[in-house]
Amino acid sequence: GGKFKAEIGWRDTDDPTDLEVSKGTAPHTIHLLPSPRLLRGTHRPNYIHTTCLLADPAASSPSLAYVIGDRFSYGHSVVVYDLEVGRVKQTFCGHLMSIEGMAPAPAQWQQPHLFATCAAGGDVKVWDMRGRGSAAAITLCAGNTDVMNAVVLAGSCPEAAGGSQLGAGMVCFAGGTCEGIWAWDLRQGGAETLYELSTGNTQVEALGWHAPTNSLIASCSCMLENRFGQCYKDDFTKVGQPAHNDEGSEDEDDGEGQWWPRGARHAASDFRSPLNIMSSTVLRY
Repeated sequence: GGKFKAEIGWRDTDDPTDLEVSKGTAPHTIHLLPSPRLLRGTHRPNYIHTTCLLADPAASSPSLAYVIGDRFSYGHSVVVYDLEVGRVKQTFCGHLMSIEGMAPAPAQWQQPHLFATCAAGGDVKVWDMRGRGSAAAITLCAGNTDVMNAVVLAGSCPEAAGGSQLGAGMVCFAGGTCEGIWAWDLRQGGAETLYELSTGNTQVEALGWHAPTNSLIASCSCMLENRFGQCYKDDFTKVGQPAHNDEGSEDEDDGEGQWWPRGARHAASDFRSPLNIMSSTVLRY
């Protein structure tokens, strides 16, 4: 076999055997996904940015939905590829700006032909693969044009711990630079806005749904946090009544709930209880 020479980098060790060895499994199959030219005069995109497996009850293997674009920006369309036959089944167009995330329908919905996408324009679209056209079945908007980085379709699990359920179990969650998570009710093909969840002034990077506990998991980043995991006091302002210590002087500790980012998307009074998180974190609802 051949040899590969590389530098360890910033990891400080004199013995390379001390490093963790990553082992993987060879791919079972390899598919060369096509990149169709969507507009005349435009170059052919060749970077796959986002993928999502979609169940297909009529086939022995799922379909692969992917977004293809260039090196610096995501694409505006979704291509659905049949892994069993090895060809493109459908192409869905409708987002005016780049698609940032995709999510399949949960098994509780019993509608595997549906999937959702979110885009940099702040819109979320739900697609139906049964239709012949390429238009979205439902378009959801959060009332602003902030980038939506992540979307997830949630299904209620009757056997969930605690017995709580999400109504009929057809809810869409999406979030991004709006520093919040929006929820929509999709029952009977509707698009009713339910509520907005606070993320403590952090931006949503990824969303996941845990059906056994009916829990929404959000991975969030704090844009005011520097590379040392700290925030600058000048970026915040005091809200509410200042805390006092035993000596009667104001407490200048930058604790959670005492300071509010000056450029926050929400005011401290927008939610029942003001929440400010000054570090990247993972939240569970």
